[in-house]
Amino acid sequence: MEYLDDWRSSSQHMGNADLDALDVYWRPGCPYCTALRRSLERAQVPARWHDIWQSDVDRARVVAATGGDETVPTIFVGNTVLVNPRFPELLETIQRQAPHLAPQAPAGAGRLTALHLLQWVAVAALIATSFSLDWTGHSAASWAVDPVAVAAWFGLGRLWRWDAKRRGASATPSTSGVLRDRGRGPV
Repeated sequence: MEYLDDWRSSSQHMGNADLDALDVYWRPGCPYCTALRRSLERAQVPARWHDIWQSDVDRARVVAATGGDETVPTIFVGNTVLVNPRFPELLETIQRQAPHLAPQAPAGAGRLTALHLLQWVAVAALIATSFSLDWTGHSAASWAVDPVAVAAWFGLGRLWRWDAKRRGASATPSTSGVLRDRGRGPV
């Protein structure tokens, strides 16, 4: 109980304007924590990571915040607590509670680049060619075109991601203007 009192007394002095990073409580082996870490790193959101299995104070803070269990990830954005949130929900909370920590969309984020468009057009053309060849009775040629379509998809995809990185833009197109989480699951 003394851990909880220490946390309460220290957290009363925290203001969101002074917040320099999120406090994320996690434990080893948690796949949701791993996905959240990747998403936060990709969005360049500063976070302090607290392993609840290494510190009784951290464990007590999570237990107090979650109503008696050790559910992770538990994130503190100032005095706001989120327990195992989806990433868009976390981004909204960061935007409301600590906008200075919110990820900034790089110039060009969310736009379809010429390389990305080329990737879609090339693969669509190769797939149409494959179907046409198969329909006209040239199934062997159709089978030969299919791996070319797959190679074009991955090859051009790497090329436009490399180009986006070189230009400092997001490698994940998004229509919202905010970096989007590509992962699945509850974060």
